[in-house]
Amino acid sequence: MKNIQRKFEEAAHNVLSLMNETVEARSFFISSTTQNRFKILNTINNEGGCTIPDKVDEPLDLSYCGYVTNEKKPLLITDALQNSLVRELQITQTVSIRSYLGVPIVLEDGSVFGTLCALDPDPNVLSEADIPKLLIYASLIANTIELEETVVRIKNNEIQAKKELQLASKIQLATLDNVPKDPNLEVDYLYKPSAMLSGDLYAWNQIEEGVYGAVVLDVMGHGVSSALIGMAIYPQLKDLIQQEKEPYKVMKKINGLLISLFQHEDFYIYVTGIYVYLDLNKGEIQYLNAGHPPGIIITDKDEKRDFLKDGTVPLGILKDLPCNTGVVHFSQDATLILFTDGLTDHFRKNGKVSARDILSRLIDNSLKATSSFTAYIEEQLDGKEDLEDDVCVLSFKLKQIER
Repeated sequence: MKNIQRKFEEAAHNVLSLMNETVEARSFFISSTTQNRFKILNTINNEGGCTIPDKVDEPLDLSYCGYVTNEKKPLLITDALQNSLVRELQITQTVSIRSYLGVPIVLEDGSVFGTLCALDPDPNVLSEADIPKLLIYASLIANTIELEETVVRIKNNEIQAKKELQLASKIQLATLDNVPKDPNLEVDYLYKPSAMLSGDLYAWNQIEEGVYGAVVLDVMGHGVSSALIGMAIYPQLKDLIQQEKEPYKVMKKINGLLISLFQHEDFYIYVTGIYVYLDLNKGEIQYLNAGHPPGIIITDKDEKRDFLKDGTVPLGILKDLPCNTGVVHFSQDATLILFTDGLTDHFRKNGKVSARDILSRLIDNSLKATSSFTAYIEEQLDGKEDLEDDVCVLSFKLKQIER
């Protein structure tokens, strides 16, 4: 239980630190609002910020967060002294609140765990533009809480690093549990993190009958920082695929999310990725590669190989993402493979060998072994605990729908 609490404290601190870097306010906190009580769990309070007490445990209806919890939606107050909703609350005076923005931390079952808040003793510090950022951070906290509760259910005594790693992998694989039920599409996947948390993420969704969207992303770096950014993006991927559909539109939206997270900083976080729009009705794949290792499509009959290399720069670098999409067609059964660079990096024995050559060699070996590509890679990585980077592979067996 102590390990669980420590992990929550680490995640909470990292989220508040990200808020401190990307939101124009001086005070931030995470609270729980269960059982009609308002309890502040973690804070970051900069010099000149609000006068937040060391310990807060009060009736929920005496706090701003009561409104956020009850309505299950963000509350933005640009000037508390001019706002009829909160100006009479004692906490407005005791904590010196003028600007306030709070969003609910909503769990998977729809219940509200608490709130994520930014506040400042000056008016008009926060705005509508800050709401999407806090919602992303709140989803990260919610995911962390779900992780903790799941770990507790699995093992309520000793939480070992191996169990945490296995659980983290299961959570990051959750998006793949709903395998498409389509006789013309067979999906296989492999995910092996190099550490407890990973910056690799992926998702797919059915857009319409015979049409699917799939994306693989790789956040720069390793460990907690890349994982936090990846987990902030992940909850929105399936909806983006369904709503935007086309490669450029989907990747443009993801690029915008990354830009908005760090728009006020003098540094940027980039993400490589590839998105494919699979149309089994037409036997067509539209795609956009954003600085990512090229995917590959292999026709089953003659083993012809086409690389999905057309694209643009990594996401998160340019505000206006250049549009350069590619199209490939298949008229017979084929296999599409998408992966992150951890795969080819692991099997690179000579630094001069290209990722394409390594991938081609791995495909040749898997064909000789008469096993699927992902099964072959999984066998090669079995027992390997010293991976330098995360390995993520998606494999799609494609059949053009006969009309």
